[in-house]
Amino acid sequence: MVVGPPIAVSQVPPAEEALTRDIIYIKESPGTLLKKDYQVYKGRAFIILIVLPLVFLAALYFVEGRKNRLARDSVYAGRVRAFRVSRKGMSDLKNKSRSADTKVFYETLFKVLQDYLGNRVNVPAGGITADIVDHVLAARGIDYEILAKVRALFETCDRVRFSSLAADRVKMKDDLLELREIIEYFERKKI
Repeated sequence: MVVGPPIAVSQVPPAEEALTRDIIYIKESPGTLLKKDYQVYKGRAFIILIVLPLVFLAALYFVEGRKNRLARDSVYAGRVRAFRVSRKGMSDLKNKSRSADTKVFYETLFKVLQDYLGNRVNVPAGGITADIVDHVLAARGIDYEILAKVRALFETCDRVRFSSLAADRVKMKDDLLELREIIEYFERKKI
């Protein structure tokens, strides 16, 4: 049996091993630099992250409040629906006033006026006619001139829709302006 020199566990002698642990290597890049007294809570991103949830909660509070009010207050919900109906109806009427078909224009005008007044005074829209309007609106203290304009618009719509009369573009434009005036009056007046 041949006995050879013992196999060393470490190939590095103990003196060199102490030197490698003692030397700090030179960095090639400095890394991220921060001010010595930098605090995260003073940064813009931190402030935005704190404020953003508060803004979201405030918006959610107002949206839910409006949703609850619409469900709870039928008069307020009717006003909101009436305003939406009027805006959509006015844009439809502008488009239909450009066409030559007066019956379609006056059917739309009748429907917009009926839906708007029905939502505004909290009466089913199908029940709004010229006779009903006088009774319902007169009891609420509406100006006589506005009542006369509403009645005249209903009568004009009925005349054009149910007879062979045709209105010219000037008359259609005037009736559209009267409808706008009626809607503006009701939006100003709190019924």
